[in-house]
Amino acid sequence: MIAAFGVLSTTGMNQPNAITGGVAEALIATAVGLGIAIATLVPYNYFSAKVERAAEAMERCGSRVEQALAEHEIP
Repeated sequence: MIAAFGVLSTTGMNQPNAITGGVAEALIATAVGLGIAIATLVPYNYFSAKVERAAEAMERCGSRVEQALAEHEIP
């Protein structure tokens, strides 16, 4: 978009069609960025859920160990 308005500033307001190339370039960049963001969202959610399940399992095991140690504690 900066390049598009740079062309407009050099050519003036007499040729508004001079900025269409820059606008098209900006739209393509936006579409590519959205495509990449959406495509990476799926693996992110998968691995995030996997890490969450592993953390919950570790917490459960830690609680069991803590209980076992508390039961066998010598007074």
